[in-house]
Amino acid sequence: MSTPDHYTVLGISPNASAADIKKRYRDLMIKYHPDRNNSPDAEEKAKMINEAYSVLSDPMKRSEYDHRLSEPWLHSQQRKAYRASNQRTTYSRTYTWTYDPSSGRRGRQGKSANPFRNTFGLFLKMVSIIVLLWVLLHFAILTIGVILTLLVFYLLWILLTELLYLVYGRR
Repeated sequence: MSTPDHYTVLGISPNASAADIKKRYRDLMIKYHPDRNNSPDAEEKAKMINEAYSVLSDPMKRSEYDHRLSEPWLHSQQRKAYRASNQRTTYSRTYTWTYDPSSGRRGRQGKSANPFRNTFGLFLKMVSIIVLLWVLLHFAILTIGVILTLLVFYLLWILLTELLYLVYGRR
């Protein structure tokens, strides 16, 4: 599905000024607005006019659009990277990551992306388990140590009282 040229949609020349673009946009929207025009293709035509105006009225978008028109072969590879209009693709050196915000799914294209991701995740899991076990072990040792210390003092108290009863007798 090829998109029509924005200049032909608005019926202006590529070197038209911003004022000419705005004037032509207003004239066409008065003519093709769905509230004023009852023809079946008026809504589609109005959408195309809005899209053309949004690109041509913004100087940055217009210069990028003109650049793409002048060198279409340069941008043909980039167009293949986008599968749908709502997908966002980010590029790294050799890997392409695709994220579709509507479904929340991630995907990879090309080579195996981020080979250290699984290794780093495994490392983090191992470190967190080791730290958790270390804390639990030290808590257990501390708890057992306190319990054993209390037990030893209790047994010493009992032994001392028994010795005192033996030596001095019961009163």
